[in-house]
Amino acid sequence: MGYKKIRIKPHPGGNLSYANAKLETGYGKISVHCKIADKKFMMGVEIPANTSAVIYVPASTAESITENGKPLSEVKEITETGKEGNYMVLQVGSGIYHFSSVIDVL
Repeated sequence: MGYKKIRIKPHPGGNLSYANAKLETGYGKISVHCKIADKKFMMGVEIPANTSAVIYVPASTAESITENGKPLSEVKEITETGKEGNYMVLQVGSGIYHFSSVIDVL
């Protein structure tokens, strides 16, 4: 059965300001919705039980990202694993997450 480890990497840009996707897997629903408004990138993610995900958030630093309004440093369930290009790379377990970042890197 696939989708035990999930990779989410949105590619914002152009005139697109909203995108939404979901997929039913053997573990449950994976969903992602992204929105750009007022110079902010917002992304909601649902990761099913018994899975994990690597999430790429467009941001120049981890300090510019919040999850559900809290700085990443205050969210124990999220591990920052580094930076790749214009993305901060985060490791998460199952759950629902709401990320927000300043879009200075787009």
